[in-house]
Amino acid sequence: IITFDGGTWDFGGIAVYKEDSTYYMYIAREGSGLIHRYDVTDLQNISLDGSFGTNGLFQVIGGSKLRGITVDLDGTIFVADRDNSKVFRISPDLTETIVISVTRPMDIALFEDQAYITSYNGSNSLIKVVDKYDGSLVEDIQISTLDGSGYSRGTQEGWSGIDISDDGRIWLCDQLYSDTKDRLLVSTPLPRKLEID
Repeated sequence: IITFDGGTWDFGGIAVYKEDSTYYMYIAREGSGLIHRYDVTDLQNISLDGSFGTNGLFQVIGGSKLRGITVDLDGTIFVADRDNSKVFRISPDLTETIVISVTRPMDIALFEDQAYITSYNGSNSLIKVVDKYDGSLVEDIQISTLDGSGYSRGTQEGWSGIDISDDGRIWLCDQLYSDTKDRLLVSTPLPRKLEID
């Protein structure tokens, strides 16, 4: 195991992205609205990537409490700002930002042409699904049944981390569930779009 000492920074989220033969690590900071990018190709020689933003740092304008972060195949960055109820979609060259309104977003996962965003919001927690290109709403996924039984949330609970596996299953963190503490939920596979030749 390789350790990375981030000092006194508040890490809100992490993503790893490969471009050609280079691996980059993106770190979203909770307290400052900054995204750091490191070259982690050689784990014995991790360094800030000076070609990213300003000396390896990018200030998300309007961002402060950054949490989950993910990077699309083309380098587009998605980062959640929990306390400001925003998700930022940042172009690969960092010149364009689209703001998507989501109540208390915690994390983002991408699947096909959509972004799946968790909302950590007590009994109103949901997964907001938006078009990953323009941020327009596709649907809200409400979860009211788990394991065949009715399900409701406490006020200090919510959906936090999310990922989607290659087979289309949503992996979802249920944080501070009152009776059984935190737990991981796994969905049946999402439907895929038909491919037409």
